[in-house]
Amino acid sequence: MDPLLARIGTMLMAQGLDLSPSNYALCHRYLTDPQPEHRAAVDDLIARHGSLTVEALDELAGRDTPPISADALQRIADDATACLHRITGIIEDNGRAAQDYSDALAGEAASLSNGGRNGDTVRELVALTRMMIDRSRDASDHLRRNSVELDSLRTKLTEVRQIADSDPLTGLPNRRALDIRMTAACDGAREAGTPLAVAICDIDHFKRVNDEHGHHIGDEVIKMIATALGTAGDAFVSRYGGEEFVVLFANATLEEAAARVDAIRQSVAERNIKIAATGRRLGRVSFSAGVATLRPRGTASAMLKRADKALYRAKNEGRDRVVVEIDQD
Repeated sequence: MDPLLARIGTMLMAQGLDLSPSNYALCHRYLTDPQPEHRAAVDDLIARHGSLTVEALDELAGRDTPPISADALQRIADDATACLHRITGIIEDNGRAAQDYSDALAGEAASLSNGGRNGDTVRELVALTRMMIDRSRDASDHLRRNSVELDSLRTKLTEVRQIADSDPLTGLPNRRALDIRMTAACDGAREAGTPLAVAICDIDHFKRVNDEHGHHIGDEVIKMIATALGTAGDAFVSRYGGEEFVVLFANATLEEAAARVDAIRQSVAERNIKIAATGRRLGRVSFSAGVATLRPRGTASAMLKRADKALYRAKNEGRDRVVVEIDQD
């Protein structure tokens, strides 16, 4: 027997897992993936749950959603392009047929005007009309089928884009989506002459939460902060990575953005959180934030760097606070 297959079988039996494609893939990746993060995540789940229980596998699925591959996006784009080409070809063919019919009709009409054989001319006209009706019906059927396919591809592409731009844990836009949004927001703010501010928020003592209560509770804390930041009105909220979030405030000054973030920070800090599953008290959860604004000749990356410096100051000054930038371009 293949040594790897034997090791996979041993792991399946040791963890009490069914011989399913998903469980086989999990064990195969655990035993062969050169990246240590996945193996460490599985080891952590086994340590906390005793084995890979249903709950543990659900938790792993929530934290380990694979990204949409470039190949998958390219296949959808290629299918959509081919479908559009077919539709364009049908329309062009139908246009040529209509022109041919128009030319033939004009010729038969001229024959009638010149005293040609009326019976033969009428029969030709009827035959041409029937042929055009049949071709139009066929073209209509082809267009309808291709339009349905194109709608399906358009829906699929929208879904794939949403997945590619979303953080699987919180459902917030991810860093990729943030980069696109910030570039557009900076261009728009400069063109309109309106203010733009950004805040980087980081959960305080997050490692302690994971160490004392486990990654599952840590994930719940991340989702709670994501929900709280989502109350920031029309701001664009994204998960920046780990326990960090970025909030983009269009048409808001530095002071206005800082005040809105601080109101959310105070609301979060006032909660005394209890873990429903265990009855243990998590206590207060807080976050720190640094806020910066777009300079007249500044860039999105420069604005983020200044916000990050302000966040660093907030951490050094005792956490659970919002600090605004002090650097000038």
